[in-house]
Amino acid sequence: MSAVETPQDAVQEEQPPPTEPAAAGTRKRPRLDLGGSAGRERKRGKSMFGLLVGTLNKAKIEDKERNASEAAKKRQLIEQRLQNKLRKETDSVRRAEEAKKDKMVANRKEEELQLKDSIEAPAAPVPAESEMEGVVEQKEPENVRKEEPADDDDAVEY
Repeated sequence: MSAVETPQDAVQEEQPPPTEPAAAGTRKRPRLDLGGSAGRERKRGKSMFGLLVGTLNKAKIEDKERNASEAAKKRQLIEQRLQNKLRKETDSVRRAEEAKKDKMVANRKEEELQLKDSIEAPAAPVPAESEMEGVVEQKEPENVRKEEPADDDDAVEY
């Protein structure tokens, strides 16, 4: 080493070598030089990117124009109406299903209470066979259909 040190030499000696992990993260990656064709490739890439950006901007402008037209406004209005109608139908169906479920739960509870009351109530004395001799059971004819009450929950109005 020379006896006279310049300030640049002192700065270079104080810097840590670039092989340390902390210094490696801050360094930029060196560019690869592929020869004379690298300049042409870069120029070509820039022009391709410019074409792509231009195409996207043109499509964006066309989309804005299309949305500003009267037909687009009519489409949006129709779509809003359909969404509102669908929302109303969905709500009515959900309410009908909830009402049906509530009715089923109420019927089930009522049946349970009736069963519980019949179990707790004192049983009627069973008549002896001698008392039953004069009583004739009446059967309903099998070919006659019984009408069941209409279930209002099954019919949903829209």
